Amino acid sequence: MKREDKGIESKQFKKYLTYFFESHLNFFGLDLSLSVLYCEYFMQLDRYDFQTSDTALRYLFTSEGPKGNVTKVVQFKLINQESNVYNLAFGDWSTETNIIDDFAITNNNDRDKVLATLASIVLHFSNQFPLALVFAQGSTPSRTRLYRIGIALNFEEISEVFEVYGLREQWELFRLGIDYDAFLVKRLGNSNFTI
Repeated sequence: MKREDKGIESKQFKKYLTYFFESHLNFFGLDLSLSVLYCEYFMQLDRYDFQTSDTALRYLFTSEGPKGNVTKVVQFKLINQESNVYNLAFGDWSTETNIIDDFAITNNNDRDKVLATLASIVLHFSNQFPLALVFAQGSTPSRTRLYRIGIALNFEEISEVFEVYGLREQWELFRLGIDYDAFLVKRLGNSNFTI
């Protein structure tokens, strides 16, 4: 299926589910009906299946491609309890050191599939922790650029569930085509962070 076809399909799907979920569910004062809508959207993207820990703070999936099967890990760690900010760490699992290697370059020809998987994981995490803020910064400028690409590729759908901020000299609402040093996402309706 071509990308343009997915856009049309996603709009029709969104319209149908929006109608279906007209009676919105409120949980912690957040509108989670859209979460259901976009969870379905992200599940339709070409992405890898993932596993999560019992605490929903650690996720695993396997990248498949010309470099073989590579285990990827996404780890959420609470870095500011007062503001409920979680750092997103992402990279290849190193069996030699038993840590996430966020400098590894896999080049498995599956960038978009990996980014779609990462977006699905953030959505799953935020379903478990709807009041959390997720902070993401690449270990290098090129990795931070990959996060921006991932956000930009699915920005219309992401912005239906999340507010996305980019850091330059200060935090600002995310805008397409702008380079940022870091990102912060929060569920719509979550008042833990304002600019």
